[in-house]
Amino acid sequence: MNAPPLSLHETHDTLLNTHSLAEAEEDGTLHYVGSTYSPDDDTVHDGLLRKGRRIVTFAPILRHKIFPLPEIFQLLLDMGSWGMGTPVEMEFAVNLSVPPGAPAHFGLLQIRPSSSAAKKTSSTWGASMQKASCVRATRLSDMAR
Repeated sequence: MNAPPLSLHETHDTLLNTHSLAEAEEDGTLHYVGSTYSPDDDTVHDGLLRKGRRIVTFAPILRHKIFPLPEIFQLLLDMGSWGMGTPVEMEFAVNLSVPPGAPAHFGLLQIRPSSSAAKKTSSTWGASMQKASCVRATRLSDMAR
């Protein structure tokens, strides 16, 4: 019954749970971040009311303001970059599954200097490859447009 301690890699894999978008829709999680792709008209529609393929876009939060995430991000990005003197990266968690009338929970897990700002070395990737593989928003409210 005494199992040997898990290594860091084993712990990560053991603690990681993956779920399908169908499960997320069924338990209500996808409601806050999901949209629907309609192959009939090759269009992405905000929300989950239409038939089609479910995708994660954060449109309900960013466009329909069900939670002030862009405003929170902007405040934390401004404060963090001012305090550290360099652009920052953040890790966060949000719990929107709260009783009606109760406030949602935002948790800042970590804030640190941006890895791209911390590494001032030249990159071997071309500028187009960097743009294709990384999205960096300095003003998240711009993404809501």
